[in-house]
Amino acid sequence: MAFAKLKSAWRQHRHAADRVRLLFAVGFVFGALSHFGWVAVHGVFHHGPAPAWAVWFWYGLCALDFVIAWLLLARP
Repeated sequence: MAFAKLKSAWRQHRHAADRVRLLFAVGFVFGALSHFGWVAVHGVFHHGPAPAWAVWFWYGLCALDFVIAWLLLARP
């Protein structure tokens, strides 16, 4: 029910800026999910030639990506 209302409101009141925000939000979520996919293939703490702290840096960026995507959609 709520999704149907959101879909109709989005369709009626969409502007170019809304489409750009949605595109960026999808990009942030795609980036975070693709990193988690890379982690699933290579292991949770694999950092290759990078320093060990780089793992936690990237996890922090992934968490931030989800927050940014939510903010882009929730607070225009």
